[in-house]
Amino acid sequence: MDAQVNSPLATSQRTAAAASHARWELVEPILTTWRAEHRGRGLDIARLPDHDLRSLPDAILYVNRNVIPWRHLPHDYPH
Repeated sequence: MDAQVNSPLATSQRTAAAASHARWELVEPILTTWRAEHRGRGLDIARLPDHDLRSLPDAILYVNRNVIPWRHLPHDYPH
């Protein structure tokens, strides 16, 4: 079991998770402020948010990294 925890793949996954967390700490205040400012505009009064804010930067980076249009995102990302 310890060999799996210390494997390069496990280390890579921990590094990716830490990078994702650090990236989220940078953009979270901006996205939550934007959502608060745009809440209630138009016809979305009392409407729940469509997407988890944390998934948006990951989706943007996926599109950028894979050079694909937004509509070709896998379904586990927001559309």
